[in-house]
Amino acid sequence: MIETLTALAVALATVLGFPHPSPPILSAAVAAVAADSRPLEGSADLEIAVMMVYAVAESRLEESPKPWLRGGVPVDSLGVGPWQEHVGQGTPLAQQATYWVHLVHEGEAICPAHPLAPLSGGCERAWRLADRRVAEARDLLSRVGP
Repeated sequence: MIETLTALAVALATVLGFPHPSPPILSAAVAAVAADSRPLEGSADLEIAVMMVYAVAESRLEESPKPWLRGGVPVDSLGVGPWQEHVGQGTPLAQQATYWVHLVHEGEAICPAHPLAPLSGGCERAWRLADRRVAEARDLLSRVGP
């Protein structure tokens, strides 16, 4: 499963415009998804695709991205790593990836109609953004999938 998910993650990153993605980010994401006994909608492929879409959107697949600025001020000064989570500086990528998967499951529980909305700012105010990212992941899978 690890090899298949890794190949898929590389293909997705390439289609997203990142033909040489960070091996540590890929390894962390793939390990977290492979260890997930309840992947998003029962699909590890969808989960890794959404995870890659989020990493590109949040950090351009960088381990330590420069913060997004609005008026010269960071949009989210607490966001860390490729998925811009509030986990604290220095948190290992593997923990960040595992936490991202945890947040997906938390979202399924508190926001079942839009489970990724909590990752984007909350059930009420961010569901459109989250749904767009899931739709983008589905589209990517249709282009690179088996």
